[in-house]
Amino acid sequence: MLENGYPALFQPKENRVALFPNLLFNPQSKTHLPGLSAIQNNVRNSIKRVINEGGICVKSYHEDGFAKSIWPVPSNELQQTINHEAAKHNLPSIVHANSINAYKAIINSGVNIIAHGMWNWDEFKGQSGVPQEIKTTLENAVNNKVAIMPTFRVVGSNMDLFDSTFLNDKALTHVLPKLHIA
Repeated sequence: MLENGYPALFQPKENRVALFPNLLFNPQSKTHLPGLSAIQNNVRNSIKRVINEGGICVKSYHEDGFAKSIWPVPSNELQQTINHEAAKHNLPSIVHANSINAYKAIINSGVNIIAHGMWNWDEFKGQSGVPQEIKTTLENAVNNKVAIMPTFRVVGSNMDLFDSTFLNDKALTHVLPKLHIA
């Protein structure tokens, strides 16, 4: 996650570094979080932490806002660096993206998987049928061998936050590091 990007931005600035040890220093930001540095909070160190914690993939976020572009996203160069570094360690690179504009921004970056279907059509919202630009974007994903993970339970899974037995589900050990579950 970028230091001031989605989803870290929903936490108080003073808590972000402690809550999200893999926050990335954003060179495009004018202000930086206390305790975050370009030397320590870079892609290479972040991916080393993922590996040391037993992670099986690298996930980044290309979410610029739910209705309009208001949050920072990784530059194309930064996203390519994330994808390249993940590939060096045989880890798939997954990017959170759910809009046509996000898809277009990351499809050619070397990402392996896009997490989430394209439920936000941005400027094509409300059009009937599937606009040609969306078809072309999805064809580019196929041509670049980018998998798309539709994640049907994105919103429904929010209810799991209120289920006191959720973390007891043994299936979680197949998809989350034990330290994360703990």
